[in-house]
Parts: sequence; C-alpha cells; structure tokens
Amino acid sequence: LGDVNYDWNPLLARGSSIDNVQLLIDNNKLRIKHDELRIPVAVNNFKNLTALQYTLNFNNKNYEFVGIENNNLGIEFNEQQAKRNGNISFLWADAKGEEQSLEDGSELFTLVLRSKRQVASSEWDINNLQLSINNSITEIEAWDKDNQQHNIILSHKSKTQKAEIKEAFSVSPNPNDGNIIVALTSNSNKTIVFELSNAVGKKLYTQSVEAGNGNNTYRLNLNKNTKLPAGVYFIKAIGIEGEHVKKIMVRS
Repeated sequence: LGDVNYDWNPLLARGSSIDNVQLLIDNNKLRIKHDELRIPVAVNNFKNLTALQYTLNFNNKNYEFVGIENNNLGIEFNEQQAKRNGNISFLWADAKGEEQSLEDGSELFTLVLRSKRQVASSEWDINNLQLSINNSITEIEAWDKDNQQHNIILSHKSKTQKAEIKEAFSVSPNPNDGNIIVALTSNSNKTIVFELSNAVGKKLYTQSVEAGNGNNTYRLNLNKNTKLPAGVYFIKAIGIEGEHVKKIMVRS
C-alpha cells in the first residue's frame, strides 16, 4: 500500500466517518391512539444522498409491528422480519440515481407499533420501546452523490432530556495482544456494534453491546474468531456520534 508510517486508515479513506446521518426520535412527538403508538422518525444531515440502509430493532416482547406510514421516499422495509423478531431492515436507493436532500428535522417515516399488553399512557416511553439500529440484516451505511459513505446514528430525545454528553470511546492497552478494554461514553441507552478490520478493510471481528447513558466499559477478545497476526488494525464503534474509528496495534 505504500503506507510507510502506518497512518493510512482504510475506513476513513472510504469516507465512513464524515457527516453522520442522524435519525431522531422525539418522545414529545409520540402519538397514542388506543393500543397503537405512532413514532415519527425525523432526520438530520440528509444531504445529497442517493442510498441508505440499516436495521431498526424494537422490543418485540411487549410490542408488535403494525406498519410504516408517511413513507414519502418509498423506503423498502422487511415486514416479515419485523413481525417475527422485531428487526426491520430498511433499504432506499433513488430510482433514478439522483441525489435527495431533506431539511433537518424533516420526518422520514412514521413507525407504528401495537402494545401486546394494556399500557397506561405514562408508560409510553422511548426507553420502554428499546429502539436501536444495528447491522443484523443490512449494513449501516448511507451514500451521497460523490459516492462517499456516511455512518447512520439513532438519537433519542426524552421528555426530560438533560444536556447531551459528548460521545467518545477509547481502547487500552495499545499496543495489545488482542485482549482490549473499551471505555465508551454514550448520551443515551443504545446498541453499539464494534467492528475490527485489517489494513485493507477486511472485517475480522464483530461484537454488539448494550450501552447505557454515561460511561461504559467492555472487555473484548479480538482473537475470539481467529488468532490475529501482529500488525495494525482499525476498530469502529457503530452507533456513536463523532469520531468512531480507532487504530490499534496487535503484537505477537
């Protein structure tokens, strides 16, 4: 690759860390009618995009999928998976390959769920729904008109939301033998996916974790699938805002 000082990052080179596309769910805008809940999903930084995809997960033990409304872009979604296990895969690509932009705060679609039990209006809350995005069915990614890749993050705004915490993560020790400790700060309860790639971008390890609002610590064994040769690797935290890729050194 000609990378004499090991500072080339294949994930950043593909534009994966630029301008996150944000999906926003505001607890103040939830609409309740009988046993159905309508959840408007708004969007920020939906600028000059030609395609996007991700998987949205909800608590299917207490809620069941009813449908998607106000789907003005014609985003495709997997209804069978949604009803079976609470994973809704979303896929959108402009039919003409043309770029699309939406104003910040615009509604992308409305998710409609039905409670499987009697719920008081005070119990309808974002945290109870356990909404998160992951790559269990489709990879989390968006593409713009210049073929630059963007990450997609899901943010919740609760009724009594405090000032947002700046999200970040760190890895120690570095260098390491493949056993690492990840310290992560999250501004909400969400699912985070850690992905490890080698210097040419090949994925070698994936691990999903649940992050709570505030500081979190995880112990990861990167040798779980196969023993890593000594070298330079990149670990990505999918689901946090800001910088989400770190370079690590594995020693023999």
